[in-house]
Amino acid sequence: MGLLSRSKPAKPYLDGLTTLPTLATALREAGLRPTGAASVCVKPVEGGVVSASEAFDMSSDEFGYTWLTRRTARDDIARLTEELHALVVAGDQAGFGPALLCAVVPFSDGRKPTVALIYRFTRGTWYPFAPTGPDERDNARELEIRTRLGKDANLERDLTRWSPVWGAPGL
Repeated sequence: MGLLSRSKPAKPYLDGLTTLPTLATALREAGLRPTGAASVCVKPVEGGVVSASEAFDMSSDEFGYTWLTRRTARDDIARLTEELHALVVAGDQAGFGPALLCAVVPFSDGRKPTVALIYRFTRGTWYPFAPTGPDERDNARELEIRTRLGKDANLERDLTRWSPVWGAPGL
């Protein structure tokens, strides 16, 4: 094991999800509304995914990751946030915390494509993602959304960490 290697995976930051209603309010002022859907991406793990996921639709992507998707009423961002947070806390308590990758929360201005806020559990930060087509994104729109959300939004400052999440449910 190298000097900088970890013997144990880092504990995920779960509570940053609770800032979602505040972020949604800022996006609403920009004409973006929640779509009523949100997904959590989980790395493959032995033993399956935590039982709290029963309220979520489960799917897999081409890379073998599991997506747990929840749909609520379009403007019920508080309930959606509570359910996402309950899912990831239950997963963490069941030992799946290190397998949590990201949460994806789509927003729309009534036209396609959708803009999403991505939450990275490993860093406890949010960043915007604005896909415009297959493997294409609108970086200018992402930067505009970052500016609109402000400095207090716990946004990922390192733009190289704004990874695209192609094919996420709801996008």
